[in-house]
Amino acid sequence: MEKKNFTQINNLGKFWENFIIVSIILVLVITFLDEYAILARWDLTSRKYLALLSFIFDFIFSVEFGARMTKTSRHSAAGHYFFYERGWVDLLSSVPLLLLNSGPEFLIQFFPEMFHIHGGELGFFSTMKVVKAIRITRILRFLRMIKFLGKIQNANSHMANRHIAVISTISIMSVIIVFAVVTVTGVLGFTSWEKQQIQLYSQLFKNLETITGQLPSDDPSAEKTVKDTIGKLFYQLGPEDSQILQIYYKESLILSQYTEDYLKKTFHYLPDKSALLKFGDIHTYRIQSGDFILYLNLYPLYEEKARVHIFLFIMIVVVIFAMMTIYTRHFVQSISDPIHIMDKGFSDPNFNLEVKIQKAFAEDEIFDLAEEFNEKWLPKKMQEKEQDSQNETGGLTLDDFLS
Repeated sequence: MEKKNFTQINNLGKFWENFIIVSIILVLVITFLDEYAILARWDLTSRKYLALLSFIFDFIFSVEFGARMTKTSRHSAAGHYFFYERGWVDLLSSVPLLLLNSGPEFLIQFFPEMFHIHGGELGFFSTMKVVKAIRITRILRFLRMIKFLGKIQNANSHMANRHIAVISTISIMSVIIVFAVVTVTGVLGFTSWEKQQIQLYSQLFKNLETITGQLPSDDPSAEKTVKDTIGKLFYQLGPEDSQILQIYYKESLILSQYTEDYLKKTFHYLPDKSALLKFGDIHTYRIQSGDFILYLNLYPLYEEKARVHIFLFIMIVVVIFAMMTIYTRHFVQSISDPIHIMDKGFSDPNFNLEVKIQKAFAEDEIFDLAEEFNEKWLPKKMQEKEQDSQNETGGLTLDDFLS
């Protein structure tokens, strides 16, 4: 399939193509801010609107992918778009993210009370291994920018555009796959940290349940004894050390490490709900044992993830710009420009430029061919052109007219 024909087939119109370019730039900024907001501990309202914007853009890109697949299918070019024009990147950076990341996050952020199960359990679900691996694919949107950056920088070389896009895709996908593998296998320690915290406090509360179970149930001072015991036990534990948000015993608040204003500002804290439904937030986890309910703060875990994601984000930005500046220039000078000049020399009778031989790469096959072009083909071409010119003028030359 000819490149020009496919470009026409895959084009959604000038307005929509420009709109998609602007959307990609904006969503890259949002992707960074989404991680930075956790690290900087932005308030809940700001994070809610970031979740809304992420959802909107994932929806837009999902619609765009569907539109391109539909349009190319009408011309029997869907396979070419998906496999050779990296439509699979468009797919990975849209539909899965909408269904598994931004969609659920949007619902949890704006409609926490619509779920019959508790938000803390949803928070645990959001840290499942598969979702961790999928979430990072938001960075794949960088690959979509290569299409447009390549067209701007190497407008006359389809080969350079395609080559740089393929090499960049392989590089970034390798980084993302390695990160996904180490995340799923728990090498980074996120999963083990979470399990240790949950096991620690689950076992602690089982022991407390055993102790309180020995108290007379008809003793009016039993509940006060439990509160005093819990209070003394956790009195010396600070919020950063224990990661405890609140502890309840028989619907009564025994311990709260933060003020109510801070909880409302940072989490989906619902003070009017029962102890089982106090939090509807992905950054909390509920542990229940008998009459005890503990809410664990997972925010530090998400902060560590955000640091890693931001580091990965910056690393991929550096790789992209290194590809688009250093490597692209090298490829164009050593591959596509020599081929372009030789192709023009073969096809255009009036094109007589020599290929510039780079001494550092003179032994490369492309420059061996270029040397043959410069020393044999061009002189022969110029000689034949001069002979044709003489034949057209009856053998007369410019010197004959001047003499």
